[in-house]
Amino acid sequence: MRGWTLDKLWDLNFDKKPVSDGEEKPSGRLVAYPITALFVKDVTFTFDEAQEFSNYSKTELTAGGSVSWGLFSGGGKYSKGKETKMSVHTEGSELKIEGIQLIGFINSLIPQSPNPDPSIKPEQFVGGEQE
Repeated sequence: MRGWTLDKLWDLNFDKKPVSDGEEKPSGRLVAYPITALFVKDVTFTFDEAQEFSNYSKTELTAGGSVSWGLFSGGGKYSKGKETKMSVHTEGSELKIEGIQLIGFINSLIPQSPNPDPSIKPEQFVGGEQE
């Protein structure tokens, strides 16, 4: 889409940052958009300290917090009585996180935007001459 550009109002509102500069490590107001979400379900970690982590998790989750292990997290629900809802538990040396976890996104990078065709004169854009 080489037939558009940004106006002076964009520059005032967004500190003259482009939508995307299109560089290898892009910068701008919108350098990428998600095209795929990555989920895992019922994650199991096997390690010697699983029970130790589980005890810590139960303390945090019972208080209504959450515990994370890298990309994965276990949520909790606070209850004034003895009832708590946790999605993390241990079985021997295994720490299991039940349910679906969102662990990331695959994004599509936006090329340089705007990148108007140089044959279009500034006065031909909506709003007239652009600086």
